[in-house]
Amino acid sequence: MKILVCNAGSTSLKFKLMEMPREKVLCEAKVERVGSESSAIYAYTNLIRNIKEFRENLCVPDYETGIRIFLSSMTAPESGVLDTVAELDGIGYKTVVSKGFYGVHELTEDVMQGMRDHLFIAPVHNRAYLEAITQFKAILPEIPMIGVF
Repeated sequence: MKILVCNAGSTSLKFKLMEMPREKVLCEAKVERVGSESSAIYAYTNLIRNIKEFRENLCVPDYETGIRIFLSSMTAPESGVLDTVAELDGIGYKTVVSKGFYGVHELTEDVMQGMRDHLFIAPVHNRAYLEAITQFKAILPEIPMIGVF
């Protein structure tokens, strides 16, 4: 089972692709300075073949762009660990708070509305996660998404 874990910050995205239940990390990446037109940084490592990719001075105006850059590396013939994103079994997030939800939940519209309802408690974190989840759902609508609250 291949689970992608996404950690979303106000100007960063971090990713780890794990093979479960072995808990083996296959690849990891980070995008720093999301929102930048010319100074974003991207680092990717394929931990299976020890292939590293580093790019700077990138235009990463939004989370969608950062996510697509990572998905491209993760499935690239020369550096990827997957042939296609369809090999993903799920995407997990260490979300902060959702009104009325505690523990582990599929990120349904009700759960996401609970996150919106509690923006006042965790405005920076919930906003970043809501945006990342929304973009992943648009890009990969068939992949289950889980949040830990």
